[in-house]
Amino acid sequence: MDFGAPPEPDVAGEALSHRAVLYMQNVQSVDDAVATVVHESSHVTQMARRIEVPHAPTQMNEYLAFRREALYSLGRRPSLAERLELMHKVRRLYPSLPSGGLKGH
Repeated sequence: MDFGAPPEPDVAGEALSHRAVLYMQNVQSVDDAVATVVHESSHVTQMARRIEVPHAPTQMNEYLAFRREALYSLGRRPSLAERLELMHKVRRLYPSLPSGGLKGH
C-alpha cells in the first residue's frame, strides 16, 4: 500500500515486477481496494509466468486482469456478454496497447 501521491490522478494500483502497489488516495472503499489488488495481482502472476512482459502490457493482459477482477466483484464467472463488454472496455481504456491476441467485436 502506498499512501503518497499516485503517479497519475485516476490510478488505483500498479503491477511492478514482483508486487502489486495499491495507491490508497485513489481507493474509495474496501471492495475497491480488494478489486484493485485482484486486478494488479493478475498482472504480477502473468509476469511471473512470463505471459506478460514488465512495462510492455497488451490489451489481452489487461482483459485477463479485468476478467479476474470481475470474478471477484461478481462472485461468479462473467457471462459471455460481460466478457465482451470487458473486451470493449479494455479497447476504450487502452487503445494504444498492442492487442496481444485480444479478439471480439
